[in-house]
Amino acid sequence: MATISGINYKKIVTLGVESYDLLPFDQTFGTPLAEMIIEVDTTGGACTLNLPNIADFNGFWGTKITIIAVTGVADDVIIVPYVNIPLGITNEIGGNSNLTLNQNGQVAELNIATSDQWFGIATL
Repeated sequence: MATISGINYKKIVTLGVESYDLLPFDQTFGTPLAEMIIEVDTTGGACTLNLPNIADFNGFWGTKITIIAVTGVADDVIIVPYVNIPLGITNEIGGNSNLTLNQNGQVAELNIATSDQWFGIATL
């Protein structure tokens, strides 16, 4: 699993089934970024993007994460919120355990809604 950290834009082109942890924080100061855009080309395989724990934002809920899917024939982009069962931490996206992008050109915009909920909507 790879990590995408401290950048505003990244393009991923999968070479098989891949997974990335998203850390939208400044690498020097650790402060949340205002925006992170990830473009995912899944023509080589599906891709899972793991969101950070909402608590890591320390009350700064202004970060916007945009995921743009350039999907392969049957390869999805799956966005998964943070979950740590032993610690009893469960984040969700609009009450769901994930958000899946399965159409070419589909876009997900994610913002923090509450202390354990991401607001996420997928549009085409």
